[in-house]
Amino acid sequence: MPLTPQPDRDHPSPTPIDAQRWDDLARMLHGNADVLHDLVRTFVDPAPEEDAALRSAIDAADWPRMRRLAHRLKGSAAALGALRLAQLCQELEQLADPDLQALAATTAARLISEHQAACGDLNQRTGRRPS
Repeated sequence: MPLTPQPDRDHPSPTPIDAQRWDDLARMLHGNADVLHDLVRTFVDPAPEEDAALRSAIDAADWPRMRRLAHRLKGSAAALGALRLAQLCQELEQLADPDLQALAATTAARLISEHQAACGDLNQRTGRRPS
């Protein structure tokens, strides 16, 4: 597993969650549905607050906070198979610069949309109802 997961640009996942990464995670957990549901819950439930915090950091030009938020989300997204989301997080981390605020805002909007799609996909995969 690469340190910085990248979506396969020649064969991108048709869903927000990469099926192979998801299957690998389930195998690693020996099919323990309770643990998988807990992982999904800890990713999905705080998503609205995380997205709002990210918007706030960009609006306030708080680059260290924006970088921390994107970095934290990148790790959990990659672990759950949200590789496009992880890639956007990495891009946003690199845009933590006052001269790039407009690009950061655009990237953050794409990231938030992908974050919401990943949460929906994870809920569907685990049979969770959106909270």
